[in-house]
Amino acid sequence: MELREIKEAIEKIDRASYPVYFDELLDLAQDIMLKEPLPPVAEEAPATPNTQIIEKFGVLGLRSAYELYTDNEFLLDIAASYPTAPEEQGGNRPILVDSPMRIADKFSDGYDLNTVRRVEQFGKRIIEESYSLLGDEADKNVELFKTGTEENERAAISWLTDKIKSLTETSSGEPAENGEYDYNPLRLSPKYIEALGVEKLPPTCLGVSIIASSFFEKAGADYLHAGVMKSGYESQKIATTHALLGLVERLEADPAMSDMVDRVLDKAREIYRDAVKNRGYHAAVYYKGHGDMWNIYDVNYDSIGGNSQTVSDAVEDVYKILDFHKHDAPSLEMSAHTDYVTIQSIVLRVLDAGPDTFGFTPGQIASVAKDIYNHVGPREELAKKVLDDYLVPMIKKLMKDDNFSRFKPIIKHFIYTDYGLELLLNATKLTIDRQVLHGEKDDELHERLASDREYSARRLEDIRHIPAYFAANVAMCELSEPVLWSAHHAAVEFGRPHSRVGFAVLNDVAVNYGSELTPSFWLNNWGSLVPTTEHLGREVHTDEERDRRHKMLMWHFSRSLNYIKNDAIIEKYLIDTKEKSPEED
Repeated sequence: MELREIKEAIEKIDRASYPVYFDELLDLAQDIMLKEPLPPVAEEAPATPNTQIIEKFGVLGLRSAYELYTDNEFLLDIAASYPTAPEEQGGNRPILVDSPMRIADKFSDGYDLNTVRRVEQFGKRIIEESYSLLGDEADKNVELFKTGTEENERAAISWLTDKIKSLTETSSGEPAENGEYDYNPLRLSPKYIEALGVEKLPPTCLGVSIIASSFFEKAGADYLHAGVMKSGYESQKIATTHALLGLVERLEADPAMSDMVDRVLDKAREIYRDAVKNRGYHAAVYYKGHGDMWNIYDVNYDSIGGNSQTVSDAVEDVYKILDFHKHDAPSLEMSAHTDYVTIQSIVLRVLDAGPDTFGFTPGQIASVAKDIYNHVGPREELAKKVLDDYLVPMIKKLMKDDNFSRFKPIIKHFIYTDYGLELLLNATKLTIDRQVLHGEKDDELHERLASDREYSARRLEDIRHIPAYFAANVAMCELSEPVLWSAHHAAVEFGRPHSRVGFAVLNDVAVNYGSELTPSFWLNNWGSLVPTTEHLGREVHTDEERDRRHKMLMWHFSRSLNYIKNDAIIEKYLIDTKEKSPEED
């Protein structure tokens, strides 16, 4: 028998072994998670005419088709160096984001609907059994939620949040005496959490999302299980970095403000380093509430309640697609994306608009100069006067400008809240101390103003630039982490709850306890981007399987929307294996 025939035989055996390997994993997961074993699932005939097509292209092929052709332009970015297409597809050109659809046989070796149905049943049972963790008052609050009024819905969600927090915050910080259960799948098991108590087994973020799902399931609400590809916290940090880099370009163009460039660059680097820390995977729930609005429910991030209409509409579009494919592709997942407005983006617009929009008139320059030159006492008092008398009125005027209409909510936040006003006051004080007075003490300032006309002229020029200096300093103010942490998530992949929970739990069990299932099993049958990197260490036996894994990694890396954790792992993997032959991989 030739080597090629041996490799083909091994690949056929691997595929034929899927049911055996899968049964072993599912049996183990049932033992860990469920109080009662699952009944057998009868094999069913293809549900729709789409089934044969989906079996060929797989759920990732279907996902890539939808995400490419549904106005999601951010998905069309192509990596500059990685990945490259196979030789027969044109050699060293990037693989487009729709490759799993266009050359499906290079990415998938089949989609098994009956296996997916068993996973779906498993996920449904975990959600149902997790409901018992909510205690005796759960039924009353489910009925309250069902009334459909905004007030009752808010009360039920408030109760649910308090209850879930009590399940996660009673722990001493050590999931077990020796830390043995940290991130262990046992922390997803309603059976073990109930038996051992939350003090020893507090649920993980995935566990929390499953418990929340059990509430919405019982209430009969439309809801989706979600994987957070980019949290609001991460998105705000990255958006801040990009805005600060844009700010550098504006500062460099104005010689009077060039001394701020290094400070802005240092701040941008610091924020970006924090934003891309490997925070791992995270799960959340979105539910349709009063007024048919889709709301986020994520206790871990304190992100609970209403989204904007734009976000709600995007989730509704995803829900309709997933619902359409609930029979032929129940494990399909889809992503939705939200851009965030940051204070830095307002600053860039202010600087672009110029001094006529946000600047002093000659009369105001003279008035501010008089206040500064005549002031004696704490600089904070001077800063508050300049802020209240000159800068806040200019900020309020921005809210009446049509060019700033989309920024109105965040502008209001900064001038009508104690936290926002404190930030603006700090920026004003920084501006006066560093950019206008340059560290001069009051007595030195008054003496030099009286004796040095050139010095006085330079201070007047600095005073003219106060609005621009102030805007730049606002961009660099320390936003509190809790404010960012509670921001709604920026990029999320959604799945139907039963299927997504079932696969997510099985994946956790496989990663923690080992599984003989090949990477292709997960990539073929689960539409999430999570398992791409979870099974990199799994041994593969054939060039075909190795090539398929490599192409899938490259496809992920070519996308502009992915889990931040995945991007870091995939980049390192591609670099490490770039020079290796297939036998060495």
